[in-house]
Amino acid sequence: MNNPQALSGKTLLLVTMILLAGLAARSYKAGQIEKIPHDDVISYMVATAHLDDYHQTISDLQAEPRWLENRVWRDYLRPGPEPMAASLAETIHNLQQHDIHPPVYFLWLNLVLRALPDTGPWSGWLSNAVFYVLNGILLFQLGRRLLPSQEAAGIGLLIWAVATPSIQTSIIARHYELMASIGLLSVLVLA
Repeated sequence: MNNPQALSGKTLLLVTMILLAGLAARSYKAGQIEKIPHDDVISYMVATAHLDDYHQTISDLQAEPRWLENRVWRDYLRPGPEPMAASLAETIHNLQQHDIHPPVYFLWLNLVLRALPDTGPWSGWLSNAVFYVLNGILLFQLGRRLLPSQEAAGIGLLIWAVATPSIQTSIIARHYELMASIGLLSVLVLA
């Protein structure tokens, strides 16, 4: 079904309220994270081009155990002072050596981490917030095309925006929101 009718102010307000409710739910859930999950730490080290440094440090500690300051570990989660291009080249190299994920999300994460004052439990959510909003807009547009009414598209958007699995995948430092954006955009363009 194709629903070409123009968006009313009421519908636009409803979509905005649904997206804000989803933002609030994700922010609340992200605020409950007390420490950075291990998989997020790995994502940050890949994005900041420190994964090789981390592996070398672990290897050195196995050969000669010693105490390292917290600062050493925290520095692995922050982009270094090198120019962005060098950092991105190192990120791509790290992915080729240690991971099977495509580099697009990690390049995005590098940009986000450079903009943040520190890397913390909220960093994964902050890196995905833009894609959450984009996905909501794209999902609503897809619903308008496929469902019999804008109200039905709004209900679909609401279910997605407040669904626990959707919230959980939004607040971690992974590529799920970005990949959903690419998938939704592809369907909208090709449909």
